[in-house]
Amino acid sequence: MKKIESLEAMAEKKRESIKVKQQSIKKDIDKLRDIEAEIEILKGEEFRKDINKLNLTPEEYEKFRLCLADKANLLNVINRMAEESRIQKEGVKPLYE
Repeated sequence: MKKIESLEAMAEKKRESIKVKQQSIKKDIDKLRDIEAEIEILKGEEFRKDINKLNLTPEEYEKFRLCLADKANLLNVINRMAEESRIQKEGVKPLYE
Protein backbone atom coordinates (compact mmCIF):
# COMPACT_ATOMS: atom_id res chain seq x y z
CA MET A 1 0.00 0.00 0.00
CA LYS A 2 2.84 2.34 0.85
CA LYS A 3 4.40 1.69 -2.58
CA ILE A 4 1.14 2.68 -4.32
CA GLU A 5 0.99 5.93 -2.35
CA SER A 6 4.62 6.63 -3.19
CA LEU A 7 4.00 6.01 -6.89
CA GLU A 8 0.87 8.16 -6.82
CA ALA A 9 2.86 11.00 -5.21
CA MET A 10 5.55 10.64 -7.88
CA ALA A 11 2.89 10.68 -10.60
CA GLU A 12 1.32 13.83 -9.13
CA LYS A 13 4.72 15.57 -9.00
CA LYS A 14 5.28 14.64 -12.66
CA ARG A 15 1.84 15.98 -13.61
CA GLU A 16 2.60 19.28 -11.87
CA SER A 17 6.03 19.45 -13.51
CA ILE A 18 4.50 18.83 -16.94
CA LYS A 19 1.78 21.42 -16.27
CA VAL A 20 4.41 24.05 -15.38
CA LYS A 21 6.43 23.19 -18.50
CA GLN A 22 3.30 23.40 -20.68
CA GLN A 23 2.51 26.85 -19.29
CA SER A 24 6.08 27.95 -19.96
CA ILE A 25 5.93 26.60 -23.51
CA LYS A 26 2.60 28.35 -24.07
CA LYS A 27 4.16 31.65 -22.96
CA ASP A 28 7.13 31.04 -25.28
CA ILE A 29 4.78 30.26 -28.18
CA ASP A 30 2.83 33.47 -27.51
CA LYS A 31 6.09 35.46 -27.47
CA LEU A 32 7.17 33.79 -30.72
CA ARG A 33 3.84 34.66 -32.36
CA ASP A 34 4.27 38.29 -31.27
CA ILE A 35 7.77 38.38 -32.78
CA GLU A 36 6.55 36.79 -36.02
CA ALA A 37 3.70 39.30 -36.21
CA GLU A 38 6.16 42.16 -35.77
CA ILE A 39 8.35 40.72 -38.54
CA GLU A 40 5.34 40.58 -40.87
CA ILE A 41 4.47 44.19 -40.04
CA LEU A 42 8.02 45.32 -40.80
CA LYS A 43 8.06 43.34 -44.05
CA GLY A 44 4.78 44.98 -45.00
CA GLU A 45 6.21 48.43 -44.28
CA GLU A 46 9.25 47.70 -46.46
CA PHE A 47 6.99 46.39 -49.22
CA ARG A 48 4.84 49.54 -49.05
CA LYS A 49 7.96 51.74 -49.24
CA ASP A 50 9.12 49.86 -52.33
CA ILE A 51 5.67 50.06 -53.92
CA ASN A 52 5.43 53.79 -53.17
CA LYS A 53 8.65 54.31 -55.14
CA LEU A 54 6.79 53.10 -58.23
CA ASN A 55 4.30 56.02 -58.04
CA LEU A 56 1.41 53.89 -59.30
CA THR A 57 -2.15 55.09 -59.64
CA PRO A 58 -4.73 53.06 -57.69
CA GLU A 59 -5.74 51.29 -60.92
CA GLU A 60 -2.11 50.50 -61.81
CA TYR A 61 -1.47 49.27 -58.28
CA GLU A 62 -4.48 46.94 -58.45
CA LYS A 63 -3.26 45.49 -61.76
CA PHE A 64 0.25 45.15 -60.31
CA ARG A 65 -1.09 43.39 -57.22
CA LEU A 66 -3.23 40.98 -59.24
CA CYS A 67 -0.34 40.24 -61.61
CA LEU A 68 2.08 39.40 -58.80
CA ALA A 69 -0.52 37.35 -56.92
CA ASP A 70 -0.20 34.66 -59.59
CA LYS A 71 3.00 32.63 -59.10
CA ALA A 72 3.48 32.13 -62.84
CA ASN A 73 3.28 35.88 -63.44
CA LEU A 74 5.64 36.55 -60.56
CA LEU A 75 8.17 34.10 -61.96
CA ASN A 76 7.83 35.72 -65.39
CA VAL A 77 8.50 39.17 -63.87
CA ILE A 78 11.55 37.86 -62.00
CA ASN A 79 12.93 36.24 -65.16
CA ARG A 80 12.41 39.42 -67.19
CA MET A 81 14.12 41.50 -64.52
CA ALA A 82 17.04 39.07 -64.46
CA GLU A 83 17.32 39.22 -68.26
CA GLU A 84 17.17 43.02 -68.22
CA SER A 85 19.88 43.13 -65.56
CA ARG A 86 22.06 40.77 -67.60
CA ILE A 87 21.62 42.91 -70.73
CA GLN A 88 22.51 46.06 -68.81
CA LYS A 89 25.68 44.45 -67.46
CA GLU A 90 26.75 43.22 -70.89
CA GLY A 91 25.78 46.41 -72.66
CA VAL A 92 23.59 46.67 -75.73
CA LYS A 93 24.44 43.95 -78.25
CA PRO A 94 24.11 44.55 -81.99
CA LEU A 95 21.55 42.44 -83.80
CA TYR A 96 24.28 40.81 -85.92
CA GLU A 97 27.73 40.02 -84.66
